[in-house]
Amino acid sequence: QKRFYRGRKEKSKVTVRCPNCYILTGKAENPMKMYLISDNMDTYTGMRLAGVEGTVAHGREELKEALDRVLTDKEIAIVVLTEKFGREYPELIDEIRLSRSLPLLIEIPDRHGTQRGENFITSYVNEAVGLKV
Repeated sequence: QKRFYRGRKEKSKVTVRCPNCYILTGKAENPMKMYLISDNMDTYTGMRLAGVEGTVAHGREELKEALDRVLTDKEIAIVVLTEKFGREYPELIDEIRLSRSLPLLIEIPDRHGTQRGENFITSYVNEAVGLKV
């Protein structure tokens, strides 16, 4: 919940509730967690410093084991993966994305930066909507 003032002179407070709060946090007394599956120690260390738990996986079998552990934990709502996994093992990632609503799988670039093209968001919109933007 955020509180803000409608205007500078007006001091009445308005409470705004995020429409997706329940999806991402579950019950208010039981907040959901974020979890990282990384392919390198640098990303893992950075996310640990930010308070995100996680693991380092090298190869398909370690990734599959880490994903199986995450899918059994009902408190994890967001799984952050490095882009390398999405590029090398798209069938594992896509299977979870298509069959489950939670956890939400998000791919992030690693320390070397993104490997995606410069207009990757536009191409996603074009593919999803079917119109050239």
